[in-house]
Amino acid sequence: MRQQWTQAAIGAEPARPARCVLLGEEGQQASRIAAMLAARLRDGGAEVTFMGSGRDILAERSGQQQPDLVIDLRALDHAGSGTDGRGW
Repeated sequence: MRQQWTQAAIGAEPARPARCVLLGEEGQQASRIAAMLAARLRDGGAEVTFMGSGRDILAERSGQQQPDLVIDLRALDHAGSGTDGRGW
């Protein structure tokens, strides 16, 4: 994944994300936070998918609409620099 920024005017009211992907490690702190966050996003009308560590978001969503928002929670389960769960 790579961050992409676009130059766009900010509207009067923010749009709610329609498709969200939460990244975390199953059974860890990030997955518990993701479950709570997913519930809140779903209450707001968003379609939410949780993906565990090591899964390729782009490959798995190939042929589907890309998410509007990706929230990476993997670093919550790792202490220190270089151990953030991204596998690098």
